[in-house]
Amino acid sequence: MSRISRLDRSEVTPEIATLYDKAFAQRGNVPNMFRVMAHRPEIFATMQAHFGAVLNTGTVSTRLKELIIVRTSQVNVTPYCLASHTILARNLGWSDDQLAHLADWPQREDFSPAEKAALHLAETVTRHARGKRRAVCRAAFLLFRRRNRRAALRNRPLQLLQPLQQRAPDGANQAR
Repeated sequence: MSRISRLDRSEVTPEIATLYDKAFAQRGNVPNMFRVMAHRPEIFATMQAHFGAVLNTGTVSTRLKELIIVRTSQVNVTPYCLASHTILARNLGWSDDQLAHLADWPQREDFSPAEKAALHLAETVTRHARGKRRAVCRAAFLLFRRRNRRAALRNRPLQLLQPLQQRAPDGANQAR
């Protein structure tokens, strides 16, 4: 079986080495996906720019986005992503206890209503992507659009997501 090699820092251009250094500073390693993408420096550079734009812009904070990624990685049982993003989430201020017991978010007192709404939305989208797409998109739009964000967060964001609480039958994860 043929595989694409993972490039070490010594094998990449100085521009890509700079991106490796940035990833290493944030995560303590350079993810394998980055090391494979380095075979195509022009794609790797634009991929990194895209990731930066997704994570560092918009109305949802980078800190909350990383928490959502960690929870999604837990739900999908993706240890590689979970390990990488747990480091990033910890660096953004989430505690080891919060991350280790993230599945218990509904009962925890150390998550705000907005954080709980985002976690609920992330779990719903991950577990029931097809069956509830329209309701999920509508709830997310109402909760996170700029104009209504403050009002929605003040008025109990979990209420916006209540229609999403019905679960599909066990084993009906349609996200895959």
